[in-house]
Amino acid sequence: MNWPMIKHVMAKDWYFNRLALVGYFLLGLISVALLSVKNTGAFYAGAVILISSLIVMGWHLIFVTVIKERKSQTLPFLMSLPISPMDYTVAKMLINVGAFLVIWLLLAVSTFWVILNVDTIPNGLVTFASIALLELVIAFLIILAIAIITESETYSVIVLTISNISVSLFWFWLTSISAIGSQMSSQEIDWNSTVLTFLAAEIVIGLAAICTAFYFQSKKQDFL
Repeated sequence: MNWPMIKHVMAKDWYFNRLALVGYFLLGLISVALLSVKNTGAFYAGAVILISSLIVMGWHLIFVTVIKERKSQTLPFLMSLPISPMDYTVAKMLINVGAFLVIWLLLAVSTFWVILNVDTIPNGLVTFASIALLELVIAFLIILAIAIITESETYSVIVLTISNISVSLFWFWLTSISAIGSQMSSQEIDWNSTVLTFLAAEIVIGLAAICTAFYFQSKKQDFL
């Protein structure tokens, strides 16, 4: 691994995305503040803004740091540097996953704090929120893996569209599962086997997406 070059690539990506990331974080904080308002309309508006800001932030990161590099001819420049496809993959994974997870974690913790401290919001919503928020991470990792492997805007957009539709349907399905849906109006938090199974499955899928990206990139001898 050429760690000095990996750090340079990561620094470049951070520099060009730092203001946007701060903006998404601030938008997320506004959405969390709306969640705390004791008004049903404000709560739903906050939830929609929170979900949307995380989805858009993930796509923004992937587009700017991976897809746009080939379109803007930045990738040919990287090819002239002493960096291998695996070094490139490590850099892109670290900056994308790291940046996304830091902001996601801060907003997730803030969301859980609101749920547990606002008396009009059932505490049982924590389990559904945990699965739903983690699903956004999994969708991001899958799209990122596809983008890195294919470097194709078309394929990435197709996967993005499918994942966004799937996420919505998945959440709707979750509410129909009694072990999860019944807790959404309860003051008790029940980490039952169904909830833990969903969380474990999401983690496995996310790790599989990362491993898949590294596997296919390890087969590449160059950037062509």
